[in-house]
Amino acid sequence: MLSLSLLCALTAMTLSVVADRGNASPESTLPQPARLLAIVTAATKQLIFAVDGNGDAGRKPEPAFLMVRPEPLLFHHGDAIRDLENKVWTREAYGFSQVFDYTVLDQKRKPLRRRDMVVREKIVFVGGNVDVGMKPNEVSSSSIGIDSEGRFADLHALFTETKPALPPGSFVKFKQILSVFYEGREYTLGSVCIDKYVDRVELRLYSSADADCS
Repeated sequence: MLSLSLLCALTAMTLSVVADRGNASPESTLPQPARLLAIVTAATKQLIFAVDGNGDAGRKPEPAFLMVRPEPLLFHHGDAIRDLENKVWTREAYGFSQVFDYTVLDQKRKPLRRRDMVVREKIVFVGGNVDVGMKPNEVSSSSIGIDSEGRFADLHALFTETKPALPPGSFVKFKQILSVFYEGREYTLGSVCIDKYVDRVELRLYSSADADCS
């Protein structure tokens, strides 16, 4: 059973977008500006990523990477928004929704199958021209369990519950930090800028948590 949080956005092959640090110079060990790793859209099949400092081989398997797989982008014209398990989140919606399926991977990029992992989602509202009930720079956090296959999911949506639908040009932007808690430690694995428009959502993946999502 997948856990799912509701957050109201390349190629047809699996990509890895983690930088190669095997030939790092002494200067590269200093804090570096956040780099754009990739943009996840509805066309992305699946993609493996992590923030800087993860992915080093160790003796004991631990969270090191995230694999993201977008589910189909759905448009709603008065029907319900449902998750992967057919749970209704909103009975009447005019807009879109899309689920992003995540899997926690170990240092060897294998699914980390444990029952005691929890993902913490820190969300910062960056801005936009749609009222989402948050002020710029306002922060919200939530935690959800990760299933025994190492999987969890995000449901992204932008919609109204009554007509009319949002007009063309509507958008909102968020910053998301994804951290996995495992055996008393926190592993920050994802730094994501979320751009939502009336017809799509795009996830911009960055190399560090100090990414500017404006």
